Amino acid sequence: MATVTLTWAAPASGGSVVNYKVYRLQGTSTSESAVKAGTELVSNLSSSTLTYDDTSLSSGAGAYSYTVSAVNAGGESAGATPTTQTL
Repeated sequence: MATVTLTWAAPASGGSVVNYKVYRLQGTSTSESAVKAGTELVSNLSSSTLTYDDTSLSSGAGAYSYTVSAVNAGGESAGATPTTQTL
């Protein structure tokens, strides 16, 4: 098994965060909207959580792209710039 660890900082503006959503796309993408559209939601995390360990991947499984978005009373933000990890 392989582990990908993501970390992020709370947004500096936009209101209080209710939770964070972590999205994963198998493959490589630099587009936040593409990762969110062609992907799966892998975790819904509390507002106090600023890290996520994806432990459901197999070594040698290829590339995965991730983005994280914040949710507040106004709705879900655009995701962060995607990051790609190759296993």
